[in-house]
This record gives sequence, structure tokens and C-alpha cells, in this order.
Amino acid sequence: DPLTPLVGTTPDGGDGVGLVARLRYQQTKVDSSLPSSIPVDAEIVSIVHDQQEITRAWLAENGAPGAKPRYLFLARFKNRHGDRPYPAGTLNSLLGRLTEALDIRDSVGNPVRISKTHQFRH
Repeated sequence: DPLTPLVGTTPDGGDGVGLVARLRYQQTKVDSSLPSSIPVDAEIVSIVHDQQEITRAWLAENGAPGAKPRYLFLARFKNRHGDRPYPAGTLNSLLGRLTEALDIRDSVGNPVRISKTHQFRH
């Protein structure tokens, strides 16, 4: 479970007001003794829970009911036990297609090219 409730909140997101949890993520570029995480609100908590349900259902349909995957987004092929993440290259390609389809532009009207998760975060 990548979510850690903040003090004074409930794991399900509480009343939906303010930041309610920290979302842990895999950091590959910075070496730190602290786990990488960001504060999130109840909407993100709900999205993570929905994705976890989708993942559990997918694993059950593909021969691994009850498996506890390490990743929130799983590779779709050759991943019966859910131990491989969704490929970064595929995600980056989809982000690029999304920004083109939505015609996202910067403050002066230039198309914004989001082809990496770091750019997407900003």
C-alpha cells in the first residue's frame, strides 16, 4: 500500500478536505535514507484505491487471485504474479499522445511536449 495516512486523518481520506496522506513512490535518481513521498488529498487517495481494485481484479482474472503486487501500475504481459511495473517507455509515449490530443499549450501559446513523467508532474 503506497499510502500513509497523515496524523489525524483516516486511511479512506477522511472528510475530503485538505491533505490526508503521503503517497510513496519509487525514486530512481536521488539516493536518500528517507522514503520518497508526496502529500496528497482525498481525491488522490480515492484514485489510488480504485487502481488497487483494478489491479487485484486483473490479477484474479489472470491466474493470481490474492497476489499482493509491488506496483500500482502493472505490466500487462508476462506478469502473472504482478511483480513487474508498467513499462516507463509505454507510459511516456501515452503522455505524449495525451498532450497532443488535449492540445496543451504554455502561457504564450506554444505546444507543451510532455513525454516524461517528470514533465507531467510539473
